[in-house]
Amino acid sequence: RKLVEETERRAFSQSHELGMGRCGDAGHSSRRRNSEAYMLAQTFVINLDRDNDRMAHMCAQLRAAGLEFTRFPAIDGANLPAHLQAYFARCRTLSPGEIGCYASHLEICRMVAAGAAPSPLLVLEDDVALS
Repeated sequence: RKLVEETERRAFSQSHELGMGRCGDAGHSSRRRNSEAYMLAQTFVINLDRDNDRMAHMCAQLRAAGLEFTRFPAIDGANLPAHLQAYFARCRTLSPGEIGCYASHLEICRMVAAGAAPSPLLVLEDDVALS
């Protein structure tokens, strides 16, 4: 129970304090053009704070597709938060970039499990090409 409470607290604080944003305001977002009354998975885009060009590319692609999304600030694998360090303490085969990617996806999964992120959820990295 204590672990679940701690996970929920971290997930909530991360979603509200780490700057998850939308295009058009301080972060990034896009509005869905179609307003059909069917359920679509909400979309998160994982993006490092320093990768502005990648985020701009994703904004353009997702706007063109008419998809609403939320930017998730990626975790830097070379500077892991304390609560994630134990997951990767013995890892010798992954690069810092791979660790950051894994950790970002892990943190989003933890947010979904804690109820701090919606389900279903589509998670995209900032280097995908939509067609």
